[in-house]
Amino acid sequence: SSGINAEYGGSVEEDHKMPKRTRKGKEKAPSDSEEELFDVSEEEEEEEEEQESRYDQIDEDNEEESEVDDSNFTFEEKENEADIGIIEAIELVNFMCHRHLKLTFGPNINFIVGVNGSGKSAVLVALTVCLGAKAGFTNRASKLNELIRGGASYATISVRLRNRGGEAYKPELFGESIIIERRLSKDGAAQYKIKSANGHTVSSTAGELQMITEQFNIQVNNPCAILMQDTSRQFLNSSRAQDKYELFLKATQLDQMKKDFEDIHKDQTDMMILLSKKKTLLPEMQKQVDELEREYKEMQQVRDWETQVRDFKNMLAWAYVTEDEKEIAGLKKEIEAEKRGASNHEAKVAELTRSNQEIDHKYEEKNKELNDFTEQLKVATSQKSEIEAQIREFKKEEAKSTLKVNDLKKKIDAVRRRRDAVLRNIRETEERIAKAAREDRESKTKEIQVAKEKLRHLQDDTSKIKAEKDGIFRKLEETMVKLREAESRVTELNTQKRNLQNEIQTLKRQKQDKLQVYGQKTPELLKAIAGNNRRFRKTPIGPLGMKVELSVGLEWALGVETAITTQTLKSFVVDNVEDEKSLKELCNRTQVRPPAIITSKFVDQPYQNLDEPPPNFLTALRGVRCEEPIISNVITDQRRAEGLVIVDNREQATQLMYNTNPMPQGIVEAYTKRGERVFRTRGGAQNILAGPDNVEILGVNVEDKIRDAEEQVKVIDYQIEEVGRERTAAEKTRQEIENDKRLVQRKLTSQEQAMNGIAEDIREMERQAAESDRNSNLSEDVIEQQASVTALENEMKDLQNQLPGAEEEAARAKKKFLPLETKLQEYSKQSDGMEEKLGKIEKELQRLMQNSENGKKTLADLMRKQGESESKIAKINLAVTALETALQDKIEKAMQICPRRVETDKTTTVLNRQILALETKIRKEQEGRKKTSMEVTKQFLDAKKRFSEVAGEMTNLIEFQERIRQHLDGRYRRWIYFRKAIARRTNILFNAFLARKGYAGHLTFDHKAKTLDIFIQLDKMRSEKENVSRDTKSLSGGERSYSTVALLLSLWEAMETPFRAMDEFDVFMDAVNRRISMELLINAARMHKNRQFIFITPHEFSTIKTGPDIKIHRMYPPERGQATLHDMQE
Repeated sequence: SSGINAEYGGSVEEDHKMPKRTRKGKEKAPSDSEEELFDVSEEEEEEEEEQESRYDQIDEDNEEESEVDDSNFTFEEKENEADIGIIEAIELVNFMCHRHLKLTFGPNINFIVGVNGSGKSAVLVALTVCLGAKAGFTNRASKLNELIRGGASYATISVRLRNRGGEAYKPELFGESIIIERRLSKDGAAQYKIKSANGHTVSSTAGELQMITEQFNIQVNNPCAILMQDTSRQFLNSSRAQDKYELFLKATQLDQMKKDFEDIHKDQTDMMILLSKKKTLLPEMQKQVDELEREYKEMQQVRDWETQVRDFKNMLAWAYVTEDEKEIAGLKKEIEAEKRGASNHEAKVAELTRSNQEIDHKYEEKNKELNDFTEQLKVATSQKSEIEAQIREFKKEEAKSTLKVNDLKKKIDAVRRRRDAVLRNIRETEERIAKAAREDRESKTKEIQVAKEKLRHLQDDTSKIKAEKDGIFRKLEETMVKLREAESRVTELNTQKRNLQNEIQTLKRQKQDKLQVYGQKTPELLKAIAGNNRRFRKTPIGPLGMKVELSVGLEWALGVETAITTQTLKSFVVDNVEDEKSLKELCNRTQVRPPAIITSKFVDQPYQNLDEPPPNFLTALRGVRCEEPIISNVITDQRRAEGLVIVDNREQATQLMYNTNPMPQGIVEAYTKRGERVFRTRGGAQNILAGPDNVEILGVNVEDKIRDAEEQVKVIDYQIEEVGRERTAAEKTRQEIENDKRLVQRKLTSQEQAMNGIAEDIREMERQAAESDRNSNLSEDVIEQQASVTALENEMKDLQNQLPGAEEEAARAKKKFLPLETKLQEYSKQSDGMEEKLGKIEKELQRLMQNSENGKKTLADLMRKQGESESKIAKINLAVTALETALQDKIEKAMQICPRRVETDKTTTVLNRQILALETKIRKEQEGRKKTSMEVTKQFLDAKKRFSEVAGEMTNLIEFQERIRQHLDGRYRRWIYFRKAIARRTNILFNAFLARKGYAGHLTFDHKAKTLDIFIQLDKMRSEKENVSRDTKSLSGGERSYSTVALLLSLWEAMETPFRAMDEFDVFMDAVNRRISMELLINAARMHKNRQFIFITPHEFSTIKTGPDIKIHRMYPPERGQATLHDMQE
C-alpha cells in the first residue's frame, strides 16, 4: 500500500479504506434514493452539493497527479500473519459428494486443485453454510437438507478459526482457536455447536456465531469475499451495470454502512414518535395537577358551606313563622271581602228576576205577531205564483209573433242585397266588356310571354337542383362506404383485441408455470421422469431450453433462438437407446405426446478444438450459456451452432455470405437479429428465409410480453374509440346528407309543381285568347241578370205585404200580459214588505230569547256564588283558627333554634333548596374524598413539582435527538465522500492491475443511477484513436477472466475480511493468461501476509514457482468405499 501511496500522491490506506465494522445492521431493503434517508433542509443540501463538488475536484487533482507508469506498481509487504479470523482447518462428513474430507489451510496462500467433479467447490459451499449463509446463497440448493450426501441421513461441517492476539473473541473461554460445527439433518433441522480449542462446547446459538463473525469481520454474504463458481463465471459476462454497482457496495461494506445508517435513522424516527407520544402525556399530568389544585381549593370551600348552612337554618326557622303570620292576615282579609261580595249578590238576584219576567212577556207578544204575518205572506205568495204562470203563457205567444216578424224582415233584407248585387254585377260586366274589347288581345299576349319567361327560369333552376341532387347522392354513397369501412375496421380491431386477450391469458398461465411454453403436458412428463428415475441409466435432460440461458443482450435472442431452433430447445436428451425407449414408454403410459428425443452420450467436458469463426463473430453457441457440457455438445451436433453467425441486419448477412471472399473460417450460415436466415445451397444459389415474429424461449420476459400485450389492447381500445368516433361522425354526416337529400327533393318537387302550374296557366291564357271573340255574347248574360233582378223585386214585394199582419199579431199578444205584469209588481212589492217585517220580528224574538237565557244563567251564577261565599267564609274561619294554633308552636320552636328573631326576604322553599344543595355538596365532598386536607396539600405540591421536572426532561431529550440527527447527517455526508474515494481508488488499482498484462481500463461509476460500467483497452501503448475501449461482453474468455481477476484484486484492497476465496477464476483462460493471472494473484497475496487467500482451480501449476507460504491441496473424484482424503502438500 505504501507503494501505491507513494506513486499516487496520497495516503490511500488511511484516507480511502473504510473503518472496520463492529456492528451488523438488520437486513432491510435500501431506500429508493439516498436523498430520502434523512430529512435535510435546502441549506444543508446546498452545503452537501458544495462539499461533493470539492470531493470531485480532489478526485480530478489526484487523477492529474496519477499519470505514472502502471508497470512499476508496487505493494508494501505486510509480514505478520493474521491473529484472528483465518481458517485453520475444515472437516466435512456426508456433505455433497464427500463422505469424509478434512483440509488444513496455511495462513497466507492456499490452492485447491482437482478435476471437475472432485468436490472442490463443495469446500467453499460448506464454509459459507457453516459460517451462517443460507442455502440460496450457494446457488447449489434451495434447502440445506439438499446438501446432504445421497444415502446419508445427516451431514456435519466443522470449521476451525484462529483466535489470537488482543482482538481475540473471549479467549478465556475459547482459547487460541474457535471450532464452529453445524449439523444438517434430512428433516430440515440444522444445529450449531461452537467449541473451544480443546473441543469443549461453549455455545449452541446462532447469536454467538453472529458475534464471532462480527468480531472477526467475516463477511459470509459478501460475494467478493467468497466468490463462488457461478458468480465467478457470470461476474463480468452477464451482470448488469446495476448488479456490478451493487457488488461494489457489498464488497466494500458501503451497503452495510448505509443499512446501519438507515437503522439508526429508523431508531431515531421511532424515538421521535415515542417522544411525541410521551409529549401527549404532559397534558394529562397538567390535568392531574389542576385536579389536585381544584381538590385543594374545594377543601377550603367546605368549611364556608357549613357556616352558610347554619345561617340558612336560623333564617328558615323564623321564615316559617313569618309565612304563617302573613297567611293568617291574608285569610282574614279574604273573609271581609267575601262578606261584602255576598251582600252585593242578593241585590243583583232581585233585579235579574224582574228583568227576566219582562223579557218573557215581550217574547210572547212578538211570537203572536210573527204567526199573523206568516199567514198573510202565504196568501200573497200563492196569488203571485198564479199571475206569473199566466204571464209566461202570453209571453210565449208574443215571442212566436215577434220571431215571425223578424224572419220576414231578414228575408226582405236578403232579397234586397241579392238584387243590389245583381245590379252591381250588371254595371261591372258592361264596363269590363267595353274595356276588354280594347285590351284583351294585348294583355293576353303579354301574360303569355311573361309566363313563358318565368317557365324558362324555373326550368334552369330545376336543372341546378337536379345537379345538386346528383352531388348529394354521390356524397351519400361516399359516406356509406366510410361507414362500411369503419364497421369492418371495428370488427377487425375487436378480433385483434380478443386474440391479444387470449394471448395475455396464455402468458399469465405461462407466468405461473414456466413449463407451459414447452407444452401443457410437459410438467406431467417431468414429474413422471422424476418418479421413475430408476428406469433410466442416466436421467434424461430436458427440455433443453430450461437448461440454457442467453449470454448476450436480449436484442440477440430472436436470432440465437432461430439459429438453434425452437424444436431443439424443446427436445430431451438421453444417454443411450435404452433410455430413449424407456422415455417413450413413459410418455405412452402417461398419455403425454412424446417430445423430440436426442440420443447422445453424456460427457463432462464440452467439445474442444471446434472449427469456430474468429472471436469477433457472435455465434449461436457463443450466444448461450449451458448448465451442462452435454447440452452445448447436443446443440453443436444438432445445429452446428459453432458455425451459425448472428449479425445485426440482412445487409450484413448478405455481404458476409455472398460478397466476402474468402469466406471467414468456420462460418456455415448467417442469421440476423430478426431471425432471418441467409445461406447458400449446395449448388451455390443464394437463399434468404424470413424469421419468426417473436421469441418463445430464450430471454423471454413474460412480464414484459404481458405488459406489451396489455399496452396493445389499450392501443386497440383507443383505435376502436377513434373508429367509433369516425363512424359516429360518418353517421352524423349521412343523416345530414339524408336531410339535404329530402330538402332538395322537396325543392325539386316544388319547382316541378310550379312549372306545371305555369304551363297550365299558359295553356289557359292561350285558350282564352283564342276564344276572345266570344266576349260579344256577354249582352245575353246582362239580359239574364236583369230578369233575375225583376224576379227578386217581386219576391221582396210579397214579403213586405206579409209583414204588417205579423206585426199586428205580435202587438195583440203583447197587450194580453201587460196588465198582468202591473198587478204582479203590486203583489211582489206587498210580499217583499211583509217578508222584511217578518224578518225584523224574527230577529227581535231571537234577541229576547237570548236575553232571557243570559239572565237566567246569570241569576243561577249569582245564587251559586252566594252559596259558595257563605261556605268559603266558614272554611276560612276554621283555617285561621288552626293556623293561629300552629303559629304558636312554630314560634316556640324558632325560639329554641334561634332566640333572636331573624328577618329575611327569602321564602322557606328557597331556603330549603339552598340548604339541601349545600348539604349535598358537603356530603359528596366528605363521601368521595378519603384523604385528609394534609394529604391533598402534599399530593398537589408533589404533582406540580413532578410535572415541571418531566417537561424539562422532554425538552432536553428533543434537543438531544436534534443533535443526533445532525451528527447522523454529517456521517452520511462522510459516507458519500468515502464512497467516491473508494470508487476512485478502485478505478486506479483496476487500471494498475490491468497494466501487468499491457491492458488499460477504467471503471465508470454513476452513483445517482447506481450503475458501474467496465471498459477495457487491450493495447495500452496504442493511441486513443487507434485503441477503442471495449465492453467486457466483447472480450474473449481469457481476457474477460483476467479482467475479472484485476477487478476482484482492486476490490479486495478495500476489504478488511481475514480471508478471501475464489472458485475457478481461470476457467476460460488460456495458458498464458492463466500464468499471468496466477502470478498476479500470488504476488498480491504475498503483499498481504496478514490475510488468508483460498484459490480453487481445475488446472495444474507446473509453471508457477511455489514457496513455503503456498499450500496446495490436490483432490481426486470420490471413489466407492472412500474413507478419508488426506492433504497432499507442496
